[in-house]
Amino acid sequence: MVYRKFILRLAATIGTLTLGTALNAQIVSYDMTGNSGITTEQNVSLKNVNVTASTLTRTDLSAASGTDLFVSSAWNTTNALLLNIDYIGFSLAPTGGYSANLTQLSFKVNGSPAAPANLVVAYSTDGFSTSAQSSPYSITTSLVNNTWDFNDFGVTAGTSVVFRFFAFGATSVSGGTSTNSGTVRFDDIVLSGSVTAIPELSTGAVCVGLAALCTVFFRSVRRRDVKSANTRAPRP
Repeated sequence: MVYRKFILRLAATIGTLTLGTALNAQIVSYDMTGNSGITTEQNVSLKNVNVTASTLTRTDLSAASGTDLFVSSAWNTTNALLLNIDYIGFSLAPTGGYSANLTQLSFKVNGSPAAPANLVVAYSTDGFSTSAQSSPYSITTSLVNNTWDFNDFGVTAGTSVVFRFFAFGATSVSGGTSTNSGTVRFDDIVLSGSVTAIPELSTGAVCVGLAALCTVFFRSVRRRDVKSANTRAPRP
């Protein structure tokens, strides 16, 4: 029993050394508190120290004025979701020696009466040659918190993941026809998951070898103890 407990404790220690520490929390966030007037791009508010993250930027959109919000106009006013124009977005990549497991994205959004009424979020790890997309969200005049609980996925150092937000649709928030002057406003964009250290091969090899040697050693000790006990046992 003593040997068994020792081996289990050793295995737990090795697991900690080889797998690293997972930090289950916000990986990157964009808090628009303090914005006033026109914000050309949104700086990162909080991020894990072991990732790099871009500012939140616009593509083919116009910056619009707002307080404590990231506001844009000139959105796609057709019913076709176009993945390479008319969006805001950001990118993230783990630093060397780390990997990230991404689990969900939350954000707050509302729109002016003339803004498009639909919103889709998408991510890609290959420059949007392929992508994963959320189900459509409805944009209203009230600031609503939404969460995209996508299938968990991982990215490693050297790989960048890009998230984009697309407001689109011929129908406006008010139920009429959307126009380019309609504004969509975002706040509190938060990407969550965990960041884990990737073990060096040499460390992993040493740990595995140590575990194997300890196992052989204690099996030998156990056999010797059993043999010794059998030798000392009195004959009937």
